[in-house]
Amino acid sequence: MKASFFKLTFFFLVIPLFSYSQIKLTPAEKFFDFLNNYQKDSLDNLLTEDFKLLRTYSDFRNNKTTFLDDYISYSKAYNGKYEIVRVISNTEPQQFLVVDRSDYFKYLKIENPKWIISVFSDKNKVKQVNIDSTNSYSRYLKDMRVKNSDFDNWLEQKHPELTLDAIIKADGLLIKLLKEYYEENK
Repeated sequence: MKASFFKLTFFFLVIPLFSYSQIKLTPAEKFFDFLNNYQKDSLDNLLTEDFKLLRTYSDFRNNKTTFLDDYISYSKAYNGKYEIVRVISNTEPQQFLVVDRSDYFKYLKIENPKWIISVFSDKNKVKQVNIDSTNSYSRYLKDMRVKNSDFDNWLEQKHPELTLDAIIKADGLLIKLLKEYYEENK
């Protein structure tokens, strides 16, 4: 009886663990995992030294340093996450349709935008990420301008002593302020 129990335990616990550990994530999959968990050190190791983040709808770009220092900090402050809706292409570059989720959108009642993100890799490292708009972009941009302006005005009236830099650097402060704003503007 003990031998059968041991065999069953091995079959149901150890083999699936071994199989799971053999799954090798692509650099693009690692990129999303590390980004969604704000793992700067892991991202630092995953990105090439000449890494670029480009947006097709803007001239604003990030290099490796500004991505790790600024983009990750803002993403964490906003509690931002990219939720992969579907894989568009598994060939190089991998392309994904994602929903951009954050507490910023939630508390300002902005519909979560969708993006097409292309991840270019080289030798198991991420070299470039392109973020492209979808047909929801114009609605998102209009909504963002109005609601962001309203929030900025509220912030200036209620908390004139706070700067954006201070808000981003103080862990959890942005979310607290967004909740406060949301409660006052239900």
